[in-house]
Amino acid sequence: FVSMAELLDLLSNSSSPMKIMHHMPKIVTAIAKLELEVKSTNQNGDTEGGRPNAKGMHALVGYEYVPFTKELPLQGKVETYLHKTLEAMQETLWAILKRSVKRYSEIPRAEWLAEDCAQITLVTSQIMWAQEVEEAFAQLSRRSTAMKEYNHKQVQQL
Repeated sequence: FVSMAELLDLLSNSSSPMKIMHHMPKIVTAIAKLELEVKSTNQNGDTEGGRPNAKGMHALVGYEYVPFTKELPLQGKVETYLHKTLEAMQETLWAILKRSVKRYSEIPRAEWLAEDCAQITLVTSQIMWAQEVEEAFAQLSRRSTAMKEYNHKQVQQL
């Protein structure tokens, strides 16, 4: 939750996205900050020519960085660009998840495990496990060893 003082700080610094980055963990769970690209600054450190673009997100725990599928200009009111940031996060994670599910069976498991952020890897593993267990159940009527074979595959993957 954001306190009243923090909300006032967010609103009063809304035209300078860099000044509100320390509030990101309270606004979005598990996000430490956004990676911002500032086009140029003057001697005072102020952004010239507009606000920065968000390029990606840094995890609150660990060292993960996930680049957005496309840069996000932080324009308009703070509530507008924070809402667009949430949409960009969802769009990016959805795109990465689709790619991860597709690549699961295309590349070696050790390479696949290191390819994406942990959250996506866990979700993909759960999706594929459920799909593979369903396939093993479907094959039981034809092969009584289908579950044992799938168990053997799982042990090999570990």
